[in-house]
Amino acid sequence: MRWIKFPGKWMSTFKTLMAAQAISLGLLVVAQVTTAAEAAKGDPAVVVRETADALIANINKNRAEYEKDTDKLFQYLDTALSPKVAGESFARGVMGKYAHRTTETKIHEFESKVKSSAMRLYGRGILKYQNEKIEVKDASKASLEDYNAGKVRSVPVEMVISTASGSSYQASFSMMSDDGEWKVRNIVVEGINIGVVFRNQFHDAMQRYGSVDKVIEHWDEIMKSSQQQTEKQIEKQHEAQPAAAAAG
Repeated sequence: MRWIKFPGKWMSTFKTLMAAQAISLGLLVVAQVTTAAEAAKGDPAVVVRETADALIANINKNRAEYEKDTDKLFQYLDTALSPKVAGESFARGVMGKYAHRTTETKIHEFESKVKSSAMRLYGRGILKYQNEKIEVKDASKASLEDYNAGKVRSVPVEMVISTASGSSYQASFSMMSDDGEWKVRNIVVEGINIGVVFRNQFHDAMQRYGSVDKVIEHWDEIMKSSQQQTEKQIEKQHEAQPAAAAAG
């Protein structure tokens, strides 16, 4: 899926995403998973590829405009990618055990904020995309069968981005059926679980603010202060992989 690019210094999350990231770690009960799975059709990798193609085409067409005004890029990413994210599941997963301490209204408010922060994290890297080779692998038959049987909460879709310098980045998208459509539930980049990163940030903020509602209120500034750390963590993990492979 071409939703993620960490060019040069970092490959951005779904960032889709988050998109990144976009991204969801929301834990679903088996009954919910089974109901969703029964409505799921086709290979979720198709959603990844088609969304990626549309995204890259738009970026290439409007690159000059987006470079002058990144807010326009963020607005486009939000419009294009937000519908591809299992938003409520993502929000609840980031909130973790604290989700029950607030109202449904606040959870939906946080859903909007956390998806927006993922888009911004993604957008800062996407403009540097220079058509490196991207391979999106079809979801395995076994993983689809397990999902449809309610044995797992998501189906992994693997992606490899190969750069001109010969290095490569690994990403894995956790896909789930939401309202009959395959959507992103979480993403792992170079071994860094973005959903867990977001959740840890939420939990740390709870220690500081002591209130779910206050964390939601301050979420944008929380993400601004932690963004560079997340980017560096991903890049550090990427740089360490060749050495680890050589050592093995």
